[in-house]
Amino acid sequence: MSRLAFASVVATAEAGTLAVTWKDCGAKHGKVTNLKPLTVETGSTVTVTGTGTLDEDVTKGHFTATVSALGTKITDCSGDGTKDIVCKLPMGVGSVTLKALPFPIKKGTVTIPVEVKTSSKIPTSLAHVDIHVAATDQHGEGAICLDVHTAAKMEEPRQYAKGFVRQPRNEATPVATITPEMRAAAPAKLDWTDTSGAVSPVKDQAGCGSCWAFSATEGIESAVFQSTGAASPALAAQQIVSCDTTDLGCSGGDLVTAFKYVESAGGIDTEEDYPYTSQDGKTGSCKSSTPVVKVTEHKFAVPPCTSGSCSNQDEDGLKAALATYGPLSICINAAWQTYHDGVLSTACSADYWDLDHCVQLVGYDTTASTPYWKVRNSWGPSWGEDGFIRLPMGVNSCGVANEAMYVTASLSASVV
Repeated sequence: MSRLAFASVVATAEAGTLAVTWKDCGAKHGKVTNLKPLTVETGSTVTVTGTGTLDEDVTKGHFTATVSALGTKITDCSGDGTKDIVCKLPMGVGSVTLKALPFPIKKGTVTIPVEVKTSSKIPTSLAHVDIHVAATDQHGEGAICLDVHTAAKMEEPRQYAKGFVRQPRNEATPVATITPEMRAAAPAKLDWTDTSGAVSPVKDQAGCGSCWAFSATEGIESAVFQSTGAASPALAAQQIVSCDTTDLGCSGGDLVTAFKYVESAGGIDTEEDYPYTSQDGKTGSCKSSTPVVKVTEHKFAVPPCTSGSCSNQDEDGLKAALATYGPLSICINAAWQTYHDGVLSTACSADYWDLDHCVQLVGYDTTASTPYWKVRNSWGPSWGEDGFIRLPMGVNSCGVANEAMYVTASLSASVV
């Protein structure tokens, strides 16, 4: 009855996890009140339980089930409830066995299990299935009526870690001077990812709130390119996460203090020699390191926002800074967990208190139909546009111009 319908759905669903919805469609003497479980892994044997009520004793029953996909019937089965009813699904994807029922069934609450066997190889075309199941009693009157729909259960979207936590700034951080000549020289469009070595490959901070450390190392890597004309070795975000005691490791941190740490530590090691191990969200212990890149200066590219809505930030100056100094480390409001592609079309607050993530600004295009900033994220290359997002220009989208920084860096003498 209800179990048969559910089982039929399972057997015709796509391999993986099946999500099931159902409703009672009205029978004279019975009502379905529950169906469990509502998610089932295919490629296994599952016991599904249907629960309902009857307002009469039923001495025998006849069952029918019709399975449809995309509006077309793909199979049906029927039988006398006093015997096992085996419903074989098409294409060898499985079977449902409704065991002989212990008639007479007394009125009241009725609970009946069914055994469902499914193949792990089930066509995607059968993922969305509708089943209509009905049972009649000894008088030919309706005892059960149930409609069930199934779809392959979508995986829960990944919850991406962020990690910007603004730290006390006990001394003023210098701000670069953006001259009229720099503004005039900025090209109409720029993408540092088109320049070999200027931007390192997209990284993945995984389950650690270490965006601030990744943004810092990415900025330092790009600064090495600006000073040498050659690609920097990949640098150790883990060193900053574990050794910067001013910041909070996987619980978050700030660009200003991250750069100060690298300066005070005499430089930063390579990722090869100090690999990233905080994928699980654990900060880890500080280890010895060998500085291969030194940071000698860090500045805000344009005046930072210090309070309020941050609605008047200097995006024109940001464009000039990006063209002059190379890719910039920025902190932003990452209200785009589910972003896929294109220029972000939803409003994204730039408010001072909404910033929660640090990334890298790598380009812009003022000639596009919707002018945009190009931002490189640290959530892996499978997120967004191969790890990047485009934000609309001119509205300080997500606070893109709130906290933009660059550094001056060079290879250590032992590396040169």
